[in-house]
Amino acid sequence: MKARAARLMRDHNELAWLAWHVEALRRTKKIPPLRKLQTREQQRPRQSPQQMLAIAKQWTLLLGGKVVDNPK
Repeated sequence: MKARAARLMRDHNELAWLAWHVEALRRTKKIPPLRKLQTREQQRPRQSPQQMLAIAKQWTLLLGGKVVDNPK
């Protein structure tokens, strides 16, 4: 029930945000371009295999595991 209540609250807040912005845009003299209102996904460089391995080792240590360099 708590999860459902949280979802309803989030939905309500999203609709309130939308209504507020619709009215605010209606009152503006010059409407901003749509691109300024939209969010864009950040383009990040791809991780190298070495970076991925370093991150995996950090997670292993963080979770209490042991890092073995050459498992056999």
